[in-house]
Amino acid sequence: MKNSFLYLFFFIAIVLSCKKKEHETIQPMPQTGNSNNYTGKFELVKQLNLVNDTVKEFYGFTKVTLYSKNTPDSVMPIGLDVGNVSINNYNLGKFQEYSSPSFVYGDSLNYIQSKPAYWSISGNSNFSPLTFMDGSNYPTYNGYNLLPDSIALDTSNTFIINNFYGADLIEVQIYPFAIPTKTFQPSSNSVVVTFAKSEMVSLPFGFPTSIPNAAINISFHKNVDSQIGNKTFHFQSTMRFSKHVDWRN
Repeated sequence: MKNSFLYLFFFIAIVLSCKKKEHETIQPMPQTGNSNNYTGKFELVKQLNLVNDTVKEFYGFTKVTLYSKNTPDSVMPIGLDVGNVSINNYNLGKFQEYSSPSFVYGDSLNYIQSKPAYWSISGNSNFSPLTFMDGSNYPTYNGYNLLPDSIALDTSNTFIINNFYGADLIEVQIYPFAIPTKTFQPSSNSVVVTFAKSEMVSLPFGFPTSIPNAAINISFHKNVDSQIGNKTFHFQSTMRFSKHVDWRN
């Protein structure tokens, strides 16, 4: 009986040890500010739509680009083939950008990835293997009840975006016309958005005032730079929110 207990004890210890190794990660430590100079960029987007007064998850977007050395964000660098890249044990596809030998990794099925995100890079001669966790979260937004139901195209439009959390950059668009995007770096959880009359457009005569894809689109971004080994990675977690609106001339 004693031997059976010892065997059981060692078996449990081995299982727990394997489980620990399976989930063992390097926790990236956020740096102060954003360097705009990094070895790789990890972008995650969660799209939410307001449908019949109910917020629903619509789709996700994942994009990873890795470079041979720290590269300024303003430069168009060549993305490396680094073997396999996975997030939360889900393998991303590898795609060639443009006509150059530049590679990006992404998800063609548009899954929404959960946070925190567990990343794994298999590596090759271009890039060393790496496994780590991105502990940042998607921004949240609860103030959508204050968004307008319609947009006037012959005058200025002002509305409030509030009750959002975790965003250091916000972009606001009115779709589908070529109206300028508004960008904010909020110091609180509330911003006032104004589209001047000169920025609006006029609908052609006979144009319908209800368009299925007409919407206010708000992107809440959270940006974090993290040092992992001798590499600096940039993580951008985005919660994108869309509300259908009607047009008023």
